[in-house]
Amino acid sequence: SILQQKFPDQKIETINAGIPGTGIGHHYLYLKNEGLKLEPDIVVLGIYLFNDIQDNLALSEWEEDQDGLPIKITSTLNYINSQGAITPFYLPLRYKNIYFSNSQLLSFILNTVDKPRIDLINKLISLQICLYKQFCHDLDDAKLKAEKLLKATQNLTAQNNIQFLPVLIPAEFQADRKARVKYLPIPLTQAAKDYPYLQFRQFFAEE
Repeated sequence: SILQQKFPDQKIETINAGIPGTGIGHHYLYLKNEGLKLEPDIVVLGIYLFNDIQDNLALSEWEEDQDGLPIKITSTLNYINSQGAITPFYLPLRYKNIYFSNSQLLSFILNTVDKPRIDLINKLISLQICLYKQFCHDLDDAKLKAEKLLKATQNLTAQNNIQFLPVLIPAEFQADRKARVKYLPIPLTQAAKDYPYLQFRQFFAEE
């Protein structure tokens, strides 16, 4: 509606192809397999750094083509349940039933037998913290995957005379300098909060 008001003489159509629980790799595959058929003039790719790198790249499995790009991506964090809803694998058993969560004894027992799920949660938190630490290299491969996917998306759009606009979406603590980081168990300095964004801004500038 805003675009149409700014450009009243143009016919403007917007298509929201965003899907919860997906990331840069899924966006690339959607554009390649479905999106190009829609013949867009502009492709806007939103990148939410707070979880796109570790959730959707570090903690996913690819089947690759000869160029090392994905032809299929399988999440190790989420699955589609019988009702068709995206459901996290890592949701502890004690949260899946109200009686479990209201009993400390049952919660203790479930935590003991639910170790694989708890290990996945701990790995997820560890990678999330790594994103904001300059000298942590556990996400280096995932960041390289992100850069490769962004270049591949740029090539796809250029070959089809489409403009490509990648957008870094800030986390709430990035937009509000006073906001605390609710989801991480450690405090972050402002320099740490800015680090992954500056890293990708440099990549965009160089490319």
